[in-house]
Order: sequence, then C-alpha cells, then structure tokens
Amino acid sequence: MKLIGVPLERDFVTYEFLGNIGTVSLPITAAIAEERGFLEKGQRVAFCGIGSGLNCLMMGVEW
Repeated sequence: MKLIGVPLERDFVTYEFLGNIGTVSLPITAAIAEERGFLEKGQRVAFCGIGSGLNCLMMGVEW
C-alpha cells in the first residue's frame, strides 16, 4: 500500500515510538531521519502533517 503515491519503504514514521508530539513532530522526525542516514543530500522531502483535524501542513524541500 502506498501513501499519497509514495512506497511505504520511503516513508519515515516516528509515531510508533514517539507518539503524538504535536507541533514538533515534523522537525523531530526530520532530525531522527537525518541522524539515522535515511535522508541524503539532494533528496526531495515532503513534510505532511495534520493536527486536531483543523490544521494541515504540507511542505516540500530539497534536502
């Protein structure tokens, strides 16, 4: 199964061990992914987050 057309092996998820950490979930997940070598220079990265059903963040960056 793919999430928004991205294969699951390309998705880096921290919810299982961090839980819901609100507004800091995206920067902390990016930091952990960088630390573990998941992100590489030049990759296109999508940050997608939804909070409380009313907030939404979608941002693309070139790492």
